[in-house]
Amino acid sequence: PANQRRIQRIGVELDLLEMVPFSDPDAAYAPATALEHRARALGDEVGERRAQLIQADVLNRKGKHTASGQVIREINEWATEHGQRQLMARSHRLLSVFFDFIGDVPSAWEHAVPAVELLDDTMPERMRADHIFGLGQVLVRTGAWDAARERYRTALELADGLDDVPLRVKILNNLAWLEDDAGDTHQSMEIAKRMQAFAERHNVTLDAACLDTIANAQVKLGLFADAEATLRPILDATDLDTRPIEGLGEALNTAASAQRLQGHMDDANATLDRCIDLCAARGMAAIRVEALEERARLFADQGLFERAYQQYIEFHAEDAALRAAQREANARTLQAVFETTEARREGERFRQQIGRASCRERV
Repeated sequence: PANQRRIQRIGVELDLLEMVPFSDPDAAYAPATALEHRARALGDEVGERRAQLIQADVLNRKGKHTASGQVIREINEWATEHGQRQLMARSHRLLSVFFDFIGDVPSAWEHAVPAVELLDDTMPERMRADHIFGLGQVLVRTGAWDAARERYRTALELADGLDDVPLRVKILNNLAWLEDDAGDTHQSMEIAKRMQAFAERHNVTLDAACLDTIANAQVKLGLFADAEATLRPILDATDLDTRPIEGLGEALNTAASAQRLQGHMDDANATLDRCIDLCAARGMAAIRVEALEERARLFADQGLFERAYQQYIEFHAEDAALRAAQREANARTLQAVFETTEARREGERFRQQIGRASCRERV
């Protein structure tokens, strides 16, 4: 009974920790490692794998896709083999995130669907909201706007009931981008304002990604000075080198666009310099390419057409090279993940064959 109580406590702690990487990956890894050790000592195989899955989630969100994908696939197979429904659902959700990160939308969809279908009333509401939100994200990738809206709104209702502030902010941010992608900038702006007001009521400081969402809508609506003011916390920050990278490069690029459209060419040029330097220092190659395109527009608006043309050629060449490099890197990641799984299966089959042969010899 004492061991069972300890296992139950580990389960409660895992319920809370499983959602932490979503908002703060660095805060989840060490506690997950400690829970893995505790579960192993108690013979809690399910708890041990749940803790490993949290560590894999952190690795994936920090760009360690190969190592993460290997662990998640193996745990998904184990959970399926042992009929562990909650672990199956969670591993499908993280496989969807993994494939989305490397740009494989069909595979992301393939895992996002069972991640939702496997949910039941015994699972934490926070997990249910996260899985439905994840399905909405994949639907956005396919351009299924109405279906994605429905999933986002369902997830938002669940988050409202939980009073989960970070999740509500994230869903509102994604919903605003959905409307922008669907071509309704005014609706995107309305949702962005709703997100901003919600954050203010709860004393939450919006991160760079959320500020960029608001500023992007403002630029598209012609509110260039408002967009620059929205991004002032990023423009004035002196610690961008140590902040989480999500949204930083995009925010600087949007700020440069707002400055250019106001005619503040020197400010725009300085912001682009800062954006490109930051991208180089922190490995944000895709955002750097976008900044090169924005610089070509800046030169053109200044009447420097030869420089604009040369900059556009540079942008186009780097964009093509980046896409090719990403395809190659993603292919290598998938190969490593699948080859490791196949090698492990072959090893297990070989050991089973040896074991059966040994039994026959003894007989």
